[in-house]
Amino acid sequence: MTSERTANSRAVIRQTGYPSSLPSGPAWDLKGRVEYHYWLGHSAIGFLVERYGEQKMFQLVAEHYRGTAIDAVTQDVLGASSEEFEQAWAAYLKAELR
Repeated sequence: MTSERTANSRAVIRQTGYPSSLPSGPAWDLKGRVEYHYWLGHSAIGFLVERYGEQKMFQLVAEHYRGTAIDAVTQDVLGASSEEFEQAWAAYLKAELR
């Protein structure tokens, strides 16, 4: 996780603390945070691949794009609630950035 985007995202984390959930809805439009939010999404995809495998990542994304609620998708595809997924991702992110 090294890039200019990572450096900028680390700066946001230093200001706000580690995230405990992925951004959603209106949070994406917060001024000055769009790049950071995309970076968080990218880190979640990386976590999905490392923890569950590429096939599960594609399955989760495809099901969600088809309109299935994220709570149902994470439970059906990953066998975890969306809260459990976000907690595991947040721990992964914290470990990756240390």
